[in-house]
Parts: sequence; structure tokens; C-alpha cells
Amino acid sequence: MTSREVKDTIWNILRFLAGRKNYEKLRAYYNLGYWPDLESPETFNEKIMHSKIYSMPHNASLLADKYAVRDFVKTRIGENILNKLYFAGDNPDDIAFETLPDKFVIKTTHSSGGIFIIRDKNQENLTKLLQKLRKSLNKNFGFITNEPWYLEIQPRVIVEELMEDDVHGIPYDYKFFCFHGKCHYIQVDQDRFESHRRSFHAPDWTHQDFGLLFPKGKDTQKPSNLDEMIEVAEKLSADYPFARIDLYSVNGQTRFGEITFAPGAGWEPFNPAEKDLELGSLW
Repeated sequence: MTSREVKDTIWNILRFLAGRKNYEKLRAYYNLGYWPDLESPETFNEKIMHSKIYSMPHNASLLADKYAVRDFVKTRIGENILNKLYFAGDNPDDIAFETLPDKFVIKTTHSSGGIFIIRDKNQENLTKLLQKLRKSLNKNFGFITNEPWYLEIQPRVIVEELMEDDVHGIPYDYKFFCFHGKCHYIQVDQDRFESHRRSFHAPDWTHQDFGLLFPKGKDTQKPSNLDEMIEVAEKLSADYPFARIDLYSVNGQTRFGEITFAPGAGWEPFNPAEKDLELGSLW
């Protein structure tokens, strides 16, 4: 087992022994350094934790499902922002690799993460890849993160087009923090698979001097389609007190990523810590 798997196993045991509420408080104290008030939440992370324990967002399991959410996006925005889909199914052995392009992305639909980037299928050990996919499908993600909506999602595998941008290669992640259908902050994740950094911007692209979990990233150029991305994010989040809408800008074209109701499961520390309370006031 890897060190990550050992840690997950320990947390799984603790989750089973302590129960949902006590486990939530322990994870928060371990990651954030304070005991959360789950009954009268004030900080952003406390309100995420409160929603996990007491008030699961409407249709959360549908919208967190990386496959099922496509119909929601198609209906509300249009299919033009959806990434090209090559395969969807519950058995990785059914993937016809010989019909796929050389480059693609494989995702499991019932968790955060579970992403496999294939840059050249001819150089890939497909037997090991299938083993990893089966392992990922069997991972009980919603249990360890205490997010009940993930437990209701049918574990599936989807294969999508590998998005590539002329400037950044793998495009930056633009994550729109929307409160009551209004975008207040935009998180930009840079070099996720190498030296992960994050920067924050206001909707007018003013750089914000705070961070979340990862080191603060450099100021980035405003995407040419920012106004369109904000409009998309606000339409997709319109029915919720909080939703994070993840989008990409691929050579100036807006592409949908996912919808998240509990970023970092509510266990990611802000730097400075006061931002936790400020974002909580927007909820």
C-alpha cells in the first residue's frame, strides 16, 4: 500500500468508529486547526461541513456525477461547452482502445479526482491502466470525505477528449465560486500534475492576495472568454446558495469541467485564515 492508501485506511477506520459528526469535527481540526461549529456555522468551511451533515444540496448526486451532469449542462447551457465523449460504462474492459485517438482522458464518475491522462495510448500499459480503473471504481470516496451525495452515484468510467491549449498545454482550471448564482471569486489552478499552485481573482480579474491549501500561484493573464465563463457559471449555479463551477478555456473556447458543492470536503485551510470567515458571510 502507498502512504496515501495507508492514511485513507486509517481515516476510514476512524470514520466508522467515530460516526459522521465526530469524524467531521476531527478532520476539520486536523486540517484547519479549529473545532467547527456544525450547528451554527459561520466560516466557509463550516458551512460546507454543515451541508454535508444536515442539508445535502438538491440533486447533488446528479450534478456531482461526471456523466449524468452532462444532460443538466446540455439543457441549461447547450452541448457546445461539453467535452467530446468517447465512452461511458461501468466496466473498463468494455473500452475499445483500438477505436480511441492516441490522446484521451479517462475519469471515474463517482469521486473527485480519479483522472487518468493518456498522452500516447501506444506507450501505455493498458493492463495496468485497467487495474487502476477497477481500483478507482471500487473506492468508497463519499465515505471517507463524508459527502453522502457521492455514495448515491453509480460508479462508471467515461473517456473524453484530451483538452489541450496552445498556450498552457493542459489548460488551467478556472473554478468559479458562486454564491446565490453570483460569481464572487475565481480560483485558477496551475500545473495541477506537476507543481500545483493556486491564484484567486475577482470577477474583474483583479488578483487577490490569499490562498487555499496550495501555495499561492502567480498572477495569470485574463482569459479572452472570461465574461462568457462567468455567465455560464452563474447560470449553472443559479439554484444554489453555493456551488463551485469548474470550467476550462481552451484556445478561447469555454469547456465544462464539473460542479462541486464541497470543495476540499470543507477541510482546506485559507491563507490568511480570515478569508474563511469572509467567504462564509457570502453563503
